[in-house]
Amino acid sequence: MHKDHFQEAINKATEYTSKADIWYVCDIIGERVFGFALLHYLNKTIPEITRLSNHSNNYIIRSLGAGVHNAVRKGLDKQHVTTVFLILISMANTKDKELPQIYVLNKLPVTDNCAHIKPNRWKPYLEFYFLLPGE
Repeated sequence: MHKDHFQEAINKATEYTSKADIWYVCDIIGERVFGFALLHYLNKTIPEITRLSNHSNNYIIRSLGAGVHNAVRKGLDKQHVTTVFLILISMANTKDKELPQIYVLNKLPVTDNCAHIKPNRWKPYLEFYFLLPGE
């Protein structure tokens, strides 16, 4: 993805994912588009993920989770992991088990407004869920 085609790639990923009818399509697109974008165009991608986190299509939500997970595994800076984790938490009201990254978060003690959450409170979940190495 070249920076000149960033928005086009995000739009196409959203379009194709919204037409998906099987989980692995979402995961593949999420890892290769949203995950890659987080690693290479972080400042442009965070607002897009935030915007798409309110999408009505569950496969787009799943794709975001897969992309975030992939970016964290591939070395997203720890300071940004908390940011994307809080975006995922904002989507934690799902009951759809096809959204495993988000469904797991639904089991955590979260309120509707996560802005007050102290990042250290979530460190065990970040280390477990994203398999971050301990410090």
